[in-house]
Parts: sequence; structure tokens; C-alpha cells
Amino acid sequence: MGRAYKSVQCTGTVSSIEDAFSALEELGSECRELVDNVEGTGLRETGRIQTFDETASTLEGLSAPDVPECVADVTITYHDSVPARKGRGTSRAMRCQNAIAVLQAAAEAVQQWLDNTEAAPEDTNQEQRSDVEDFVQGLEEAVSEAENCEFPGLHG
Repeated sequence: MGRAYKSVQCTGTVSSIEDAFSALEELGSECRELVDNVEGTGLRETGRIQTFDETASTLEGLSAPDVPECVADVTITYHDSVPARKGRGTSRAMRCQNAIAVLQAAAEAVQQWLDNTEAAPEDTNQEQRSDVEDFVQGLEEAVSEAENCEFPGLHG
């Protein structure tokens, strides 16, 4: 039996975070729909549904920080996990991890941009630096929240 997923190296720009946040929002909607579909049944109180409810609330509470124009086109490299066999879907947990990978790559690339501009301060002003630092902090907070999300299986 082979591995369920394979890792693919991808590139994009810092602006790719918009797609990652959309993916997380979509996951939150899926989880909320799952919770709403058991409303009025005895399943509402199961640990699995409560976990999906918590995950939905967490993902619904995420918001993408505004991408500062000065870093929007900075290149990022990240790994996406895709099904190893055609026809298989990507699990919720893996889709969440893929979105997190984009956010982490963006945070790292922008932090490197900050470190480089520190060496050449004439290329950037203090307001830009402050906006970029706030952006990195927003990404790191979103990653931390998303990493705590759980997607229990059918029997868990």
C-alpha cells in the first residue's frame, strides 16, 4: 500500500495568502455545515461534532491581514500535499495544512525581507516597516490558530 499523499513544491507570492485564507474559510464553512446538519439530533453532543463546532468557530474567526504593497510580490516557496492517486480527495486536515504552509512561507519570506531592509534602511521607511511587522504578526497568529484545529474522522 502506497502513501496517500505526495509532496509537491510550489511557488507563489505573498499575495497567495488570500487563497490560503479562502481555503481556511471554506473549511470553516464545511465544518459549520456538518454541525448544522445534526442540529436537533442526539449527535449534537458527541465529541466529534463538538470538535467540528470548535474548529468551525476558529476558522470562521480568522481574517487575512492586509498585504502591504511593498511585499505583495515577494516570492514564496512552500510544499503542498496532494493525493498520490488520481480520484482521491484531499482530507480536511491536509487542506488545512496546505493553507498553513502558504501562510508560514509568506511569513518567513516577509521576515527575510524585513531582515534585508534592516541592512539597507534607506530602501524602506519606518511606516512601511511597521505595516510589514504587523502583517507578519497577523500571519503568525492565524497560523497558530489554524494549527490548533482538529478534523476528526468518522469514528473519532
